This record gives sequence, structure tokens and C-alpha cells, in this order.
Amino acid sequence: MPNGKSGIKLPANIIESMSQPLPQDSIEDQILQSDQLSMEDASFCLRSACIAYEPEIGPHLKNVSNYAAALARKIDLDPHQIDLLWHGAALHDIGKLGIPQELIRKESSLSPDEMQLMQSHTVIGHNILNTGTSEFLKVAAEIALSHHESWDGTGYPNQIKGNAIPLTARIVAIVDVYDALRSKRRYKPAWGKKEALQEMTDLRGQKFDPELLDLFLTDIPA
Repeated sequence: MPNGKSGIKLPANIIESMSQPLPQDSIEDQILQSDQLSMEDASFCLRSACIAYEPEIGPHLKNVSNYAAALARKIDLDPHQIDLLWHGAALHDIGKLGIPQELIRKESSLSPDEMQLMQSHTVIGHNILNTGTSEFLKVAAEIALSHHESWDGTGYPNQIKGNAIPLTARIVAIVDVYDALRSKRRYKPAWGKKEALQEMTDLRGQKFDPELLDLFLTDIPA
């Protein structure tokens, strides 16, 4: 308390500065910085939950985030949108927290019923993330829901197609599949780069947005 009962006497220039309102742009900067911190905290906490449930998924989440941001730069998304995408992409499979561990860890092919249950991770993930009101959580929720939709409308869960699929989800669809093909999983070995690229090319205009895929193919991650 300036010059109050505490006995501490502050210099006059500090007292004067404390009595002045903060400039509006300063207030807005503080709010933006607070939102940024909250986004990063939420992103890393939720990502940690995914890794705790499925420990080997950590490198995949990192790759999907980095590849998605790199592709977004090629279409000149603004830095804020790229930041949202980078954080949201890592949570694309957060809905697997609602899938039984025995199914997540199964090494053989899934039965039709098991496949249907596994596909529900998109809706579960959306429901987890859509409980918040922040811009980051909204972006993450749309990615979680729609990253398995296909350009031709044969994907899931809602069979939407073309540009009706959110741009963020179309980006993540490409990089998610590429990294999954190139990664060793319990049920398959890692594919070679040439093999993976052929598979991606074969799915152009079917599963993947053809223009985005073409951009992705111009500079393939190692």
C-alpha cells in the first residue's frame, strides 16, 4: 500500500505510474500472452495423457504436428493459425483414451465390431475437446472429429467430403497417414519411403485433398 499503514514509502514517480491506467494495447498483449500460455499448457498436458495411455505414440504425435505446420506454411496460413494447428494436430487421436487398452494393443486385424469401436475415437476425441470455449480447443476438436474423413466422402464418422471437411483436418489426414505408414506398429512393419509415397499417390482425390497432397509431395519428410 503506497505511503500507507505498512510504513513503506514509495517514490513519487512510482506512485504516479501506479495511478495511471494501462494502455489498451498493453492489456491486449497481456491477454494474448495469457491465452498463448494456456494453449501450450493445455496442449502439452493433453498430449502427455495420450502418451501415458499409449507410450509408443509420442514420436508420431510430434511428427504429425511438425508435418502439419510445414504443410500449412506452403498454403500461407497466418502464424497464429499455424500455431493452433501445430498444437491441435498432436491431439488428433486423443479419443483413443476412450478405447479399451486391449483393442489399442491388439496385434492382429480388428473384427468389424472392433473396427467400429475403434472408429468411434473420432467422436470421443471431439467430445473431450469440445467442452472448452478457447479457439485452440475448437480447432483441436474439429481435427479430432474429421481427420479420418475422405475427400470423396467415404471416410468417417460423418461421410462429409471435399471442402466441407475442415482445412485443418484435411492437412492432418495427409500427414497422419504418411507418418503412420512410415512408422513401425504392433500390427505392421514400417513402410519404405517409396512404398508409402505410392500409397499416398494412389489415394489422391479419394482419401486426400488432391491440391494439398500435391503440395505435400513436393517436399517429403525423411
